[in-house]
Amino acid sequence: MENLPESIKELVKLLNTPLFRNGRVVLFLIDKNLSVKAISPNIKKILGYSSEDFIFGKVNFSDIIDKEDREKLRKNIEMIDESKIITYIGSLRLKSSDGKTVWVSCRKVHIPDKKTPLFLGYMFDKTKEVEERSLFETISKVAPIGIFLQHSGKLIFVNKKIAEITEYTEEELLSMDSFIPIIHPEDRDKVKEIMELRNKGIKKFASYRIKITTKHKKTKWIHINSDTVFYKGKYSGIGTLEDITKDVHLERAKELLFRVNKLIMKINDIDVLLKTIAETISNITDFSFSFIAEVDNKGRIIPKYFSEQKDIIEKLGLPHNRKLPEYDVLKKNDYLYIKDINQLEYQKIWIKELSSQGVKSVLALPIFIHDEMKYILFIYAREREFFFKEEISIYREISDDIAFAVKYIEQQENLFKKEFYDALTGLGNRKLLLSKLHELVIKNQEFYLVSIDLYNFGYINETYGDKVGDLLLKEVSVALKDFLSGYEIFRSSSDTFSVIVKDKDIISPLERIRLAFAIPFSVEDHIIQLDFNVSVVKFPEDGKSETDIYMKGERTLEFSKNKGKNQILFYNERDYQRVKTIKELEEKIDIALMKNQFSLKLQPVVDFKTDEVVGVEALIRWIDENGNYIPPLEFIPVAEKTGQIKEIDNLMLLKANELINTWKAQGLKPVKISVNVTPRNIEDIIYRIRSINKMVFFKVPEGELLLNSKYIIMEITERDLLELNKQKKDIDNLREMGFEISIDDFGTGFSTLRYLANINIDYLKIDMIFIKDMLNDKNVYKLVQSIINIAKIFNIKTIAEGVETKEQYEELKKLGCDRYQGYYFSPPLDPEEFTKYLKK
Repeated sequence: MENLPESIKELVKLLNTPLFRNGRVVLFLIDKNLSVKAISPNIKKILGYSSEDFIFGKVNFSDIIDKEDREKLRKNIEMIDESKIITYIGSLRLKSSDGKTVWVSCRKVHIPDKKTPLFLGYMFDKTKEVEERSLFETISKVAPIGIFLQHSGKLIFVNKKIAEITEYTEEELLSMDSFIPIIHPEDRDKVKEIMELRNKGIKKFASYRIKITTKHKKTKWIHINSDTVFYKGKYSGIGTLEDITKDVHLERAKELLFRVNKLIMKINDIDVLLKTIAETISNITDFSFSFIAEVDNKGRIIPKYFSEQKDIIEKLGLPHNRKLPEYDVLKKNDYLYIKDINQLEYQKIWIKELSSQGVKSVLALPIFIHDEMKYILFIYAREREFFFKEEISIYREISDDIAFAVKYIEQQENLFKKEFYDALTGLGNRKLLLSKLHELVIKNQEFYLVSIDLYNFGYINETYGDKVGDLLLKEVSVALKDFLSGYEIFRSSSDTFSVIVKDKDIISPLERIRLAFAIPFSVEDHIIQLDFNVSVVKFPEDGKSETDIYMKGERTLEFSKNKGKNQILFYNERDYQRVKTIKELEEKIDIALMKNQFSLKLQPVVDFKTDEVVGVEALIRWIDENGNYIPPLEFIPVAEKTGQIKEIDNLMLLKANELINTWKAQGLKPVKISVNVTPRNIEDIIYRIRSINKMVFFKVPEGELLLNSKYIIMEITERDLLELNKQKKDIDNLREMGFEISIDDFGTGFSTLRYLANINIDYLKIDMIFIKDMLNDKNVYKLVQSIINIAKIFNIKTIAEGVETKEQYEELKKLGCDRYQGYYFSPPLDPEEFTKYLKK
């Protein structure tokens, strides 16, 4: 320090001032050989060495300088001439006491001296700045997204990813006067607006997506996040750029999938659905056009569902030119993706036509219906290599959904036809008729319901067979459609057709119906003249609902049939109410059978000779769900007319069988039970008894009724005797099975001795009306006596019904009657009461 000039000594004194003791700036004095002559104490904060370590030679400054920077510093000092007083070194690397690298920036002032040149300078720690910059540069290089810095449209910094996305080199991007030409024309105004606000320092953070055009003219979607920074005295934009083309494609494909599925949910017509989907896809701006073609049974691709591309399709000759690349989808039996149409050099005409429409790539997706390629979805895109693998998967899902929709619509149409149309004639059925009537009723629109019954059609089926009957029904439906063109016609039941007439004039359609049946029908060499009956009901005068109108039409048709063939009858309220009562009772019988409302009463049958109970008659009783008693005389005639008597007969046999089994289980000897049956059901009863399976209605194992047959008497009323005479074989079969046969209400019908001679029966029941009057009327007495005598001739036992007095009992016994039943002995009993009697 002693050899230093006075001016320098004064400067050195500053080293110990608070500014250089605690501050960030280190003041130093070195010679040409980098020996430290003086240095401020705050060097310890930067390097960990004290100022004394340097001044007394404990630490050589030259040794802690990075080797490369040491040479750079020496050359810097050696090159100093007298004119250059101040020199600047931006970055200098030093080693701290703990071995870490410390970046410093320094300036030196040359102090000329004849003996030893000195340099007075200062330095400050810039390690953090250097490390942050290094980190930024490293991140910029390896970042998966683009990073840029721009000012007024000129790029100042770009990383490698930016170059990769735009397909320009970094140098090309930085040399551009403006990056605006890269932005897609649709989005340039948006970007300019953001830049203008940023240049004014108004716009801060911005996040948006735009399209760009790459160096190779490819359109890409990018997402930008940017913010405003103040750089070199100007507002600039720094931000990130990410290629989201794939994401945008996937979003659009998913959106399209969503829209297609919405269409599928709304449209239930195949042609409308496919055309709407093709138009929806064609509206996407990146597509030149799109259509759905049908594959015919000759293997031709027929464009069918499109919007406005008919001309180009015709130019391509798609239906006929099977050498076109589109036909490869048929060969592959899978989707076809042509990434770049120009690669198919052999298809020059094809390329020319598609290029004129802006097409660069093609995607074709097959649509399979029941494992057969029925349709193909074609999409022609404006970009090469437009579709991504994941995107194609979504479009394949769209084609699968279209296939599902087509199959579903076909299935629904088949179900609709099956549910609402008659398979034989193709006409709407009763369900569709009621639906159409409901629509008219809701609209309060006047109409006539005309019902046409084929007179005695059952006879035609029996005479010519079901096949001819079915063909005849088809011919009738054709005739009605011809003569009633413009009217809605339905096959509302097996041999009934219905017509809805909305005209005010009902006479004209009725006359057309007459004409339809005027000419005989020719079916398989048979000439058949059909007769008919017609009923006419009008809405709203004759009914207020579709079911009301329909039911009144049915009942009126029955009245028409009762009047004879070829009758046309308009609805009449009085007749309808009478039939309606019968129909209501029919419905109640159905409910009674379903809910087991029928029960048995047992009236004992007593032997005159022994006064012992030898049997019972099973009398049916009906108490409805409201507790009302409905007498047999009220519901049996209805059941016989509706056919429900068959189920009632079966039910009575079932209950009788169960009762016999109950008595056996209790160790009681069963008595014979007389059960009323209808002759036309006997054949079915025999079938059920002989069935090898468990009996459907009886719910008893095979043969059980046979085991109990000796305890069951099949009882038939005399009015059915004529019908029974036709079933002599069935009666004989029942007797062979062990059942006995009884004729009920004998004397009230028109039976003859010939019927008694031909039919093997076991009992005759004398009707109670004769028993009641026999003591007061000699003729009736003689009739009863005659019945008993005739029965003895044929070896048939007689049973007197309705015996109520001792006098009747004694007189019948005197006449030789075998058995009796009536209140004189016992009223009808519940099964439980009669069981108690048996136990006694």
